Amino acid sequence: GCRKLTNVIIPNSVTSIGDSAFSGCYSLESVTIPDSVTNIGEWAFANCSSLESVTIPDSVTSIGEWAFYNCNSLESVTIPDSVTSIGEWAFYNCNALESVAIPDSVTNIGYRAFFRTKWLEDRRKENPLVIVNHILIDAQTASGEVVIPDGVTSIGEQAFLECSSLKNVTIPNSVTSIGDSAFSSCNSLESVTIPDSVTNIGDHAFANCSSLENITIPNTVTSIGEWAFSHCNSLKSLTIPDSVTSIGTLAFSHCSSLEDITIPDSVTSIGLWAFSDCSSLVDINVSQNNQNYVSEDGVLFS
Repeated sequence: GCRKLTNVIIPNSVTSIGDSAFSGCYSLESVTIPDSVTNIGEWAFANCSSLESVTIPDSVTSIGEWAFYNCNSLESVTIPDSVTSIGEWAFYNCNALESVAIPDSVTNIGYRAFFRTKWLEDRRKENPLVIVNHILIDAQTASGEVVIPDGVTSIGEQAFLECSSLKNVTIPNSVTSIGDSAFSSCNSLESVTIPDSVTNIGDHAFANCSSLENITIPNTVTSIGEWAFSHCNSLKSLTIPDSVTSIGTLAFSHCSSLEDITIPDSVTSIGLWAFSDCSSLVDINVSQNNQNYVSEDGVLFS
Protein backbone atom coordinates (compact mmCIF):
# COMPACT_ATOMS: atom_id res chain seq x y z
CA GLY A 1 0.00 0.00 0.00
CA CYS A 2 0.93 3.68 0.29
CA ARG A 3 1.24 3.93 4.06
CA LYS A 4 4.93 4.92 3.92
CA LEU A 5 4.46 7.48 1.16
CA THR A 6 5.47 10.93 2.47
CA ASN A 7 5.61 13.22 -0.58
CA VAL A 8 4.01 13.15 -4.03
CA ILE A 9 4.66 15.25 -7.10
CA ILE A 10 2.00 14.66 -9.73
CA PRO A 11 3.18 15.25 -13.33
CA ASN A 12 1.40 17.76 -15.55
CA SER A 13 0.22 15.00 -17.86
CA VAL A 14 -2.43 14.11 -15.24
CA THR A 15 -5.86 15.73 -15.75
CA SER A 16 -7.87 14.02 -13.02
CA ILE A 17 -7.19 12.55 -9.58
CA GLY A 18 -9.43 9.54 -9.32
CA ASP A 19 -11.70 8.42 -6.52
CA SER A 20 -9.75 7.16 -3.48
CA ALA A 21 -6.44 7.68 -5.35
CA PHE A 22 -4.44 8.49 -2.19
CA SER A 23 -6.99 7.49 0.41
CA GLY A 24 -5.41 6.02 3.53
CA CYS A 25 -1.88 7.26 2.78
CA TYR A 26 -1.37 8.03 6.46
CA SER A 27 2.22 9.29 6.16
CA LEU A 28 1.61 11.62 3.22
CA GLU A 29 2.72 15.11 4.29
CA SER A 30 2.64 17.09 1.06
CA VAL A 31 1.35 16.77 -2.46
CA THR A 32 1.96 18.94 -5.51
CA ILE A 33 -0.97 19.05 -7.89
CA PRO A 34 -0.19 20.44 -11.35
CA ASP A 35 -2.37 22.93 -13.21
CA SER A 36 -3.36 20.25 -15.70
CA VAL A 37 -5.73 18.70 -13.12
CA THR A 38 -9.38 19.75 -13.44
CA ASN A 39 -11.04 17.36 -11.02
CA ILE A 40 -10.25 15.96 -7.57
CA GLY A 41 -12.30 12.80 -7.13
CA GLU A 42 -14.30 11.45 -4.22
CA TRP A 43 -12.23 10.27 -1.24
CA ALA A 44 -9.09 11.27 -3.22
CA PHE A 45 -7.06 12.21 -0.11
CA ALA A 46 -9.36 10.88 2.60
CA ASN A 47 -7.68 9.71 5.79
CA CYS A 48 -4.33 11.28 4.86
CA SER A 49 -3.88 12.17 8.51
CA SER A 50 -0.36 13.63 8.11
CA LEU A 51 -1.19 15.91 5.18
CA GLU A 52 -0.26 19.40 6.34
CA SER A 53 -0.65 21.43 3.18
CA VAL A 54 -2.08 21.13 -0.29
CA THR A 55 -2.12 23.64 -3.12
CA ILE A 56 -5.12 23.33 -5.37
CA PRO A 57 -4.28 24.79 -8.79
CA ASP A 58 -6.58 27.20 -10.62
CA SER A 59 -7.41 24.57 -13.22
CA VAL A 60 -9.54 22.52 -10.80
CA THR A 61 -13.29 23.08 -11.21
CA SER A 62 -14.69 20.62 -8.67
CA ILE A 63 -13.67 18.99 -5.40
CA GLY A 64 -15.36 15.65 -4.88
CA GLU A 65 -17.32 14.32 -1.95
CA TRP A 66 -15.18 13.27 1.03
CA ALA A 67 -12.08 14.39 -0.96
CA PHE A 68 -10.08 15.50 2.11
CA TYR A 69 -12.11 13.76 4.80
CA ASN A 70 -10.28 13.17 8.06
CA CYS A 71 -7.10 15.01 7.06
CA ASN A 72 -6.42 15.87 10.69
CA SER A 73 -3.15 17.77 10.13
CA LEU A 74 -4.45 20.05 7.40
CA GLU A 75 -4.42 23.60 8.76
CA SER A 76 -5.20 25.76 5.76
CA VAL A 77 -6.56 25.47 2.26
CA THR A 78 -6.96 28.00 -0.52
CA ILE A 79 -9.60 27.14 -3.08
CA PRO A 80 -8.89 28.78 -6.45
CA ASP A 81 -11.46 30.82 -8.34
CA SER A 82 -11.77 28.11 -10.99
CA VAL A 83 -13.70 25.90 -8.53
CA THR A 84 -17.49 26.06 -8.76
CA SER A 85 -18.44 23.07 -6.62
CA ILE A 86 -17.28 21.64 -3.28
CA GLY A 87 -18.70 18.18 -2.64
CA GLU A 88 -20.54 16.89 0.39
CA TRP A 89 -18.29 16.11 3.37
CA ALA A 90 -15.26 17.32 1.34
CA PHE A 91 -13.29 18.57 4.37
CA TYR A 92 -15.32 16.82 7.05
CA ASN A 93 -13.44 16.12 10.29
CA CYS A 94 -10.37 18.11 9.27
CA ASN A 95 -10.36 19.33 12.85
CA ALA A 96 -7.14 21.38 12.58
CA LEU A 97 -8.39 23.26 9.52
CA GLU A 98 -8.44 26.89 10.62
CA SER A 99 -7.95 28.94 7.47
CA VAL A 100 -10.20 28.47 4.44
CA ALA A 101 -10.35 30.81 1.46
CA ILE A 102 -13.46 30.28 -0.68
CA PRO A 103 -13.72 32.35 -3.87
CA ASP A 104 -16.86 33.91 -5.33
CA SER A 105 -16.81 31.33 -8.12
CA VAL A 106 -18.10 28.61 -5.78
CA THR A 107 -21.86 28.31 -6.26
CA ASN A 108 -22.42 24.89 -4.69
CA ILE A 109 -21.22 23.72 -1.28
CA GLY A 110 -22.34 20.23 -0.34
CA TYR A 111 -23.77 19.52 3.08
CA ARG A 112 -21.34 19.21 5.95
CA ALA A 113 -18.44 20.04 3.62
CA PHE A 114 -16.64 21.79 6.50
CA PHE A 115 -18.31 20.07 9.44
CA ARG A 116 -16.01 19.42 12.41
CA THR A 117 -13.38 21.92 11.30
CA LYS A 118 -11.97 24.72 13.46
CA TRP A 119 -12.86 27.12 10.64
CA LEU A 120 -16.57 26.33 10.96
CA GLU A 121 -16.47 26.43 14.76
CA ASP A 122 -14.90 29.91 14.64
CA ARG A 123 -17.47 31.12 12.10
CA ARG A 124 -20.31 29.86 14.32
CA LYS A 125 -18.94 31.90 17.23
CA GLU A 126 -19.02 35.02 15.07
CA ASN A 127 -22.56 34.36 13.87
CA PRO A 128 -24.75 31.25 14.20
CA LEU A 129 -25.79 31.78 10.57
CA VAL A 130 -22.75 30.80 8.50
CA ILE A 131 -23.15 32.26 5.03
CA VAL A 132 -20.73 31.73 2.15
CA ASN A 133 -21.32 33.29 -1.26
CA HIS A 134 -25.01 33.93 -0.44
CA ILE A 135 -25.49 30.28 0.58
CA LEU A 136 -26.54 29.60 4.17
CA ILE A 137 -24.38 26.52 4.75
CA ASP A 138 -24.74 26.05 8.50
CA ALA A 139 -27.06 27.26 11.25
CA GLN A 140 -26.97 24.37 13.68
CA THR A 141 -26.27 26.58 16.69
CA ALA A 142 -29.22 28.89 15.92
CA SER A 143 -32.06 29.16 18.43
CA GLY A 144 -35.22 31.14 19.22
CA GLU A 145 -36.39 33.52 16.51
CA VAL A 146 -34.18 33.72 13.44
CA VAL A 147 -34.30 36.22 10.61
CA ILE A 148 -32.21 35.11 7.65
CA PRO A 149 -30.60 38.22 6.16
CA ASP A 150 -31.56 39.57 2.77
CA GLY A 151 -29.16 38.52 0.03
CA VAL A 152 -29.11 34.82 0.92
CA THR A 153 -30.18 32.94 -2.21
CA SER A 154 -30.36 29.39 -0.92
CA ILE A 155 -30.66 27.52 2.36
CA GLY A 156 -28.25 24.62 2.15
CA GLU A 157 -28.91 20.97 2.82
CA GLN A 158 -29.21 20.20 6.55
CA ALA A 159 -28.48 23.85 7.42
CA PHE A 160 -30.78 23.87 10.48
CA LEU A 161 -30.87 20.10 11.01
CA GLU A 162 -31.97 19.18 14.56
CA CYS A 163 -32.00 22.77 15.86
CA SER A 164 -34.17 21.80 18.78
CA SER A 165 -34.39 25.35 20.22
CA LEU A 166 -35.40 27.04 16.96
CA LYS A 167 -38.93 28.50 17.22
CA ASN A 168 -39.54 30.87 14.32
CA VAL A 169 -37.80 31.54 11.03
CA THR A 170 -38.26 34.39 8.58
CA ILE A 171 -36.86 33.72 5.12
CA PRO A 172 -36.11 36.74 2.90
CA ASN A 173 -37.41 37.07 -0.65
CA SER A 174 -33.91 36.66 -2.03
CA VAL A 175 -34.07 32.91 -1.29
CA THR A 176 -35.11 30.71 -4.23
CA SER A 177 -34.39 27.25 -2.86
CA ILE A 178 -34.81 25.41 0.45
CA GLY A 179 -32.40 22.47 0.44
CA ASP A 180 -32.93 18.85 1.41
CA SER A 181 -33.39 18.38 5.17
CA ALA A 182 -32.84 22.14 5.68
CA PHE A 183 -35.12 22.28 8.75
CA SER A 184 -35.50 18.58 9.43
CA SER A 185 -36.14 17.60 13.06
CA CYS A 186 -36.44 21.17 14.34
CA ASN A 187 -39.00 19.92 16.81
CA SER A 188 -39.68 23.32 18.46
CA LEU A 189 -40.22 25.17 15.18
CA GLU A 190 -43.73 26.64 15.30
CA SER A 191 -43.86 28.89 12.27
CA VAL A 192 -41.91 29.71 9.17
CA THR A 193 -42.52 32.35 6.54
CA ILE A 194 -41.66 31.23 3.02
CA PRO A 195 -41.44 34.13 0.55
CA ASP A 196 -42.77 34.10 -2.99
CA SER A 197 -39.24 33.92 -4.38
CA VAL A 198 -38.92 30.22 -3.42
CA THR A 199 -39.49 27.75 -6.26
CA ASN A 200 -38.37 24.49 -4.68
CA ILE A 201 -38.86 22.83 -1.29
CA GLY A 202 -36.35 20.00 -1.00
CA ASP A 203 -36.66 16.41 0.21
CA HIS A 204 -37.16 16.14 4.01
CA ALA A 205 -37.04 19.97 4.17
CA PHE A 206 -39.38 20.22 7.18
CA ALA A 207 -39.64 16.55 8.14
CA ASN A 208 -40.15 15.83 11.84
CA CYS A 209 -40.96 19.46 12.69
CA SER A 210 -43.46 18.21 15.21
CA SER A 211 -44.47 21.67 16.54
CA LEU A 212 -45.09 23.27 13.14
CA GLU A 213 -48.74 24.30 13.21
CA ASN A 214 -49.13 26.26 10.02
CA ILE A 215 -47.17 27.05 6.93
CA THR A 216 -48.04 29.02 3.82
CA ILE A 217 -46.56 27.72 0.60
CA PRO A 218 -46.31 30.61 -1.87
CA ASN A 219 -47.61 30.36 -5.42
CA THR A 220 -44.08 30.33 -6.84
CA VAL A 221 -43.23 26.85 -5.57
CA THR A 222 -43.35 24.25 -8.33
CA SER A 223 -42.24 21.13 -6.47
CA ILE A 224 -42.54 19.74 -2.95
CA GLY A 225 -39.89 17.12 -2.26
CA GLU A 226 -40.12 13.61 -0.87
CA TRP A 227 -40.87 13.46 2.88
CA ALA A 228 -40.89 17.31 2.82
CA PHE A 229 -43.43 17.67 5.66
CA SER A 230 -43.50 14.10 6.93
CA HIS A 231 -44.20 13.71 10.67
CA CYS A 232 -45.29 17.34 11.10
CA ASN A 233 -47.70 16.20 13.77
CA SER A 234 -49.12 19.64 14.64
CA LEU A 235 -49.94 20.69 11.08
CA LYS A 236 -53.74 20.90 10.76
CA SER A 237 -54.52 22.31 7.34
CA LEU A 238 -52.68 23.15 4.17
CA THR A 239 -53.41 24.76 0.84
CA ILE A 240 -51.13 23.85 -2.01
CA PRO A 241 -50.85 26.75 -4.47
CA ASP A 242 -51.67 26.36 -8.16
CA SER A 243 -48.00 26.75 -9.09
CA VAL A 244 -47.15 23.28 -7.73
CA THR A 245 -46.91 20.51 -10.30
CA SER A 246 -45.26 17.78 -8.25
CA ILE A 247 -45.78 16.44 -4.71
CA GLY A 248 -43.11 13.94 -3.70
CA THR A 249 -43.38 10.46 -2.23
CA LEU A 250 -44.43 10.49 1.45
CA ALA A 251 -44.44 14.32 1.35
CA PHE A 252 -47.12 14.70 4.03
CA SER A 253 -47.08 11.21 5.53
CA HIS A 254 -47.63 10.78 9.26
CA CYS A 255 -49.07 14.29 9.67
CA SER A 256 -51.42 13.01 12.34
CA SER A 257 -53.25 16.33 12.92
CA LEU A 258 -53.78 17.20 9.26
CA GLU A 259 -57.54 17.47 8.73
CA ASP A 260 -57.91 18.87 5.25
CA ILE A 261 -55.82 19.63 2.21
CA THR A 262 -56.53 21.37 -1.08
CA ILE A 263 -54.89 20.20 -4.31
CA PRO A 264 -55.02 22.60 -7.28
CA ASP A 265 -55.43 21.79 -10.97
CA SER A 266 -51.70 22.40 -11.61
CA VAL A 267 -50.63 19.19 -9.83
CA THR A 268 -49.75 16.47 -12.35
CA SER A 269 -47.77 14.14 -10.11
CA ILE A 270 -48.37 12.91 -6.55
CA GLY A 271 -45.85 10.41 -5.22
CA LEU A 272 -46.66 7.16 -3.47
CA TRP A 273 -48.04 7.41 0.07
CA ALA A 274 -47.92 11.21 -0.07
CA PHE A 275 -50.69 11.39 2.56
CA SER A 276 -50.27 8.00 4.22
CA ASP A 277 -50.94 7.63 7.96
CA CYS A 278 -52.60 11.05 8.19
CA SER A 279 -55.00 9.69 10.79
CA SER A 280 -57.09 12.89 11.12
CA LEU A 281 -57.41 13.60 7.40
CA VAL A 282 -61.09 13.70 6.50
CA ASP A 283 -61.16 15.93 3.45
CA ILE A 284 -59.00 16.09 0.35
CA ASN A 285 -60.23 18.78 -2.01
CA VAL A 286 -59.08 18.48 -5.60
CA SER A 287 -59.76 21.25 -8.08
CA GLN A 288 -62.47 20.31 -10.58
CA ASN A 289 -60.12 21.37 -13.36
CA ASN A 290 -57.41 18.90 -12.40
CA GLN A 291 -56.95 16.47 -15.30
CA ASN A 292 -55.05 13.84 -13.29
CA TYR A 293 -56.74 13.48 -9.89
CA VAL A 294 -60.21 13.57 -8.34
CA SER A 295 -61.52 13.24 -4.81
CA GLU A 296 -64.68 11.48 -3.82
CA ASP A 297 -65.93 11.51 -0.26
CA GLY A 298 -62.53 12.81 0.84
CA VAL A 299 -60.62 10.03 -0.93
CA LEU A 300 -58.00 10.78 -3.57
CA PHE A 301 -58.12 8.95 -6.92
CA SER A 302 -55.93 9.20 -9.99
